[in-house]
Amino acid sequence: MQIQIIDNVEQDMTSILAPAISVASDVRIAVAYVSNGGLKQIIPSIKTALNAGAYVEFLIGMDSRATDPNAVRHLYDLSLSTNQATLLCFATRTSSAIYHPKMYLLRDSKIATSIIGSSNLTKRGLKTNIEANLVITCDLYAEIV
Repeated sequence: MQIQIIDNVEQDMTSILAPAISVASDVRIAVAYVSNGGLKQIIPSIKTALNAGAYVEFLIGMDSRATDPNAVRHLYDLSLSTNQATLLCFATRTSSAIYHPKMYLLRDSKIATSIIGSSNLTKRGLKTNIEANLVITCDLYAEIV
């Protein structure tokens, strides 16, 4: 098992996330906010994974102040183009609580990667903001002692 912190200072999230998505057979992304700039960071990797037969699921927040409608449309179109991609949208019913996760779960036949932290699926969240993300990579067949 490997554990690291990604803060977008020494290394940005895209450099970890994009390669892991490219080889994943299962991709689950749950984020509060998504933007076209953020999607551009990972869409080539998503397409590579889908072409290899991966399943990709997005669960995104629908906060109109931060989530880019064009990005939602892009994910919606992707979900219509293949049964391997799913888009789920979360809209809060009250203003007292908001949907606010930032979680990226990736798995291939041998490796599972979990990234949990503060990076939304935006260009700033993945590249330039100072963030705190815990990345745990685990060999699925390694014996944990």
